[in-house]
Amino acid sequence: MRGLVLLGLLAAASPALAQDKPCTAPPVRSLLPGGPGYVYPELKAQTLVQGQGAARVQWVAASWFGPMNGQLHALDCTGKKLGAVESGYLRSMKPGPAVPGVGATVLLEATTGTGTGYREDMVRLVALVDGTAKVLWEQVSLTKHSAQRGHGSEARYSWRFAPDGARIEVTGTRQQDGTPGRAALPAASHCWKPAEKAFGGCG
Repeated sequence: MRGLVLLGLLAAASPALAQDKPCTAPPVRSLLPGGPGYVYPELKAQTLVQGQGAARVQWVAASWFGPMNGQLHALDCTGKKLGAVESGYLRSMKPGPAVPGVGATVLLEATTGTGTGYREDMVRLVALVDGTAKVLWEQVSLTKHSAQRGHGSEARYSWRFAPDGARIEVTGTRQQDGTPGRAALPAASHCWKPAEKAFGGCG
């Protein structure tokens, strides 16, 4: 009992502790364009919360089949929708680097294209900009062609963020059926553009 009283006193004395109760969010289906009654086959969702206290932002990624698709929604801590971006079918979501003038970001990787023997994945860096969700940078992370045996190919890309979050270096390799090893693809650099609040070409 004394422990509960002490915890209550600490919460009253510290606004940060008092505000750190869990955020609330509406049902995922109510965030999607089809509405609560629409059927999204094999719907799945993942949530990432950033920030502290009442200023926390909830990032809710929803994905479904028929065909594979998805959206990333930004909500405040009370569940109010702040914006959304198209994402494709979610593969992974994690905190990204802090970007100058913007702050916290979300790094999302998702499948954005499929077909017979074909797959394309994209990585996107998303943040809350001027009160709404915005894609700051996007890059193909995987393309795979395997419709015909012996004529398939695969290209994979990786990226590295500068410590200050203002530059992204992208490298890639390509593998062709019947050719040993992987060949390097041209490297690319992307620099932060404060005026556009997005990444673009360097120079």
